[in-house]
Amino acid sequence: MGGRVAGVACVLLLCACGGAAEELDSATWVGDVTVEGSVTTVRNISGSVWGGLGRLDPEAEIGVAEGPDEYMFGRLHAIHGTGDQILVADLDATIVRAYDWNGEFLFNVGAAGQGPGEYGFPASIGQGPSGRILIPDFGGQRMLRFSPEGNFENQWLMTGAACCIVPMLVAHDGTIYMESMKRLDTERAIASFASDGTPGVVIDPPEYDVPKYSLEFQGRVVGTNFAPRMAWAIGYAGEIISGPGHETRIRIERQDGTELQIARTHDLVPVESEESEWYRRMLTASLRRVEPDWTWNATETPRHKPAFSTIIPTPEGRLWLLRQGRGRRLPTCDPDAETDAEFTAGECWRDTQMFDVYGTDGRFLGTVPVPDEVVLWTARPWISGDTVIANVEDLDGVYKVVRYRLNLPDDARRVP
Repeated sequence: MGGRVAGVACVLLLCACGGAAEELDSATWVGDVTVEGSVTTVRNISGSVWGGLGRLDPEAEIGVAEGPDEYMFGRLHAIHGTGDQILVADLDATIVRAYDWNGEFLFNVGAAGQGPGEYGFPASIGQGPSGRILIPDFGGQRMLRFSPEGNFENQWLMTGAACCIVPMLVAHDGTIYMESMKRLDTERAIASFASDGTPGVVIDPPEYDVPKYSLEFQGRVVGTNFAPRMAWAIGYAGEIISGPGHETRIRIERQDGTELQIARTHDLVPVESEESEWYRRMLTASLRRVEPDWTWNATETPRHKPAFSTIIPTPEGRLWLLRQGRGRRLPTCDPDAETDAEFTAGECWRDTQMFDVYGTDGRFLGTVPVPDEVVLWTARPWISGDTVIANVEDLDGVYKVVRYRLNLPDDARRVP
């Protein structure tokens, strides 16, 4: 028997409504909550709980252009926080290093190689409930376990695990979730393992009816620029979190059989006509490197950017949804670019990036702009509470790791 949470709905619907997409969280939160059996639905109609934009302020920085090897980074693929340590996987150096919360080097975790405590491709980092450090070696299909101090303890085979689209996650109960070798359409399944490596269930990706924006290339279907797609993740309580990318609609399927559905009403970010044309030309140039006579054959391209592209759950149960903001035209733009190299050197457009944050109760907390220097295509940021640790590239092209603190508007309340 369904019922509305009357006290919440009656009070909340009296609040003022918000404005445009980038300004929605300047107003008081408006929404309602309904319960149908085991399913709770939270509709975020306008505004935000924080009542303004969050801000990421740097508190500690690791990385130098020249100096000791421990502080010079190459291609980073994983970052993990442990509460008082920062763990970083550098694929160029084939090493996982540990730093304290202020960025001082502590120790290496393992080393390059094929023997016990060694790895060839450390693309993820996790931490078990006891604080032990887990590093999958995708080159050898092994999981390596180290003490919190970085001492090697044990290893086991990880049959059926794959790399490197879905980062490894270690749940609160010690269950390990990793990308599976099994693929359904364009999405990989997620494999689960017990804390000792015993294989568990393989979780198939959820299915959504997402609008298709695609083209054909050498017999394959390729998504166009700004094409939405389904996004999903496993949370720290083992819940399955998913949603279509073309609208803000999230489903959280908990292990106890209950479900939380989150919806948010807001304007999507438009794709400017010049922006769309530049990306079309750039993609065409890229594909012509392989097939010189290829011509654009997409029947339609998106007029709006996806509502979100990536779901990052936090240990506390919040959700950080990454999305593209408005594009900005760059002064380096080469409007006459024709080759792939010319488009790279004369980049014309770059997206701003935003995190939309949702509380454990499903309410929209607010938007957090991603600092321009943060690099999102290498290591996924590690987020917990008010801490965000991310890979950045400074103005001189030096890769670093920065620990940010989330600061809210002065009158915002701390909420779940």
